[in-house]
Amino acid sequence: MTNAEAVSRRDAEIIENLLSEQVLDAAIEVHRTLGGPGLLESLYEDALLHELRYILPPLRG
Repeated sequence: MTNAEAVSRRDAEIIENLLSEQVLDAAIEVHRTLGGPGLLESLYEDALLHELRYILPPLRG
């Protein structure tokens, strides 16, 4: 593995960790806002999708 590949891999890991943290934070916020278990799963899914769209920048393909 070249130095450039190592740097690229490290950068990808950092980005992955940051995104994972944001997704978990969004899930916790949805859980707190909706009051925990007891609602339909689809409601949690919709709320999480809304929260992720709010906090994450649009992904470029």
